[in-house]
Amino acid sequence: MKKSPTTADARGWEELAQLDPLWAVASSPQLRHGKWDEEEFYAVGRRKVRKLMKRLDELRVPERSARALDFGCGAGRLTLPLADRFEKVVGVDIAPSMLALARTRAAGRPGLEFRLDDTGDQSLLAGESFDLVYSGLVLQHLPSVAAALACLERLCAAVAPGGALVVQIAIWLRVHGPLRIRQRLYTLLRRAGVPARVLYRRAGLHPMTMICVPRERVEACVRGAGLAIVRTDERANGDIGSVTIYAARSSGRF
Repeated sequence: MKKSPTTADARGWEELAQLDPLWAVASSPQLRHGKWDEEEFYAVGRRKVRKLMKRLDELRVPERSARALDFGCGAGRLTLPLADRFEKVVGVDIAPSMLALARTRAAGRPGLEFRLDDTGDQSLLAGESFDLVYSGLVLQHLPSVAAALACLERLCAAVAPGGALVVQIAIWLRVHGPLRIRQRLYTLLRRAGVPARVLYRRAGLHPMTMICVPRERVEACVRGAGLAIVRTDERANGDIGSVTIYAARSSGRF
């Protein structure tokens, strides 16, 4: 049976999760090959969530704090501190090894659930709604612009009335071509039987894909899903430019 791009992508992320999970989440060049300190890794997550919640409080969204979704949760770096502000937090990822790390870290803590998106189409969220839907620098790793926008549309659909969406995504890349070539080379060599560890540690290759989606298309997708954009933050970090969009769905009460 022919594997879908989503299935192939999931396999690559699982390999990377086994090789260098914390770097796969926060890819600082100097911290590659297991150089992340685990406690600092999770401390950075707590600081990011404090900043996120301060911004949301300033925007006065969401209206309730019952349920939150951390899409592309990885090792649970943000999922865990989100549980300090929401009654129930669901973390979703495509790599089982990532979710295993997250569950270990969350052991004994109530209000946390981690799910494997093994279909890659977010069908595991069908019919559910959340007061906060968060996805930070995840959609840029999908196979294509069309796939990223389709996923974003499904995430928007999961925002409850009175709820909020926060999504950060790459909108331009200076080195898009070389990144795609390296990722494809990794995939070809893995198919030829070269071990993932050899490619990662000796050849400097990894399966992480990277695309960018024009800002206007991201904003049009969010608005088309019935959400109002209440704030946008654009930033550049080296060869990558990204936008963080804060959007809200009306509760219909006024």
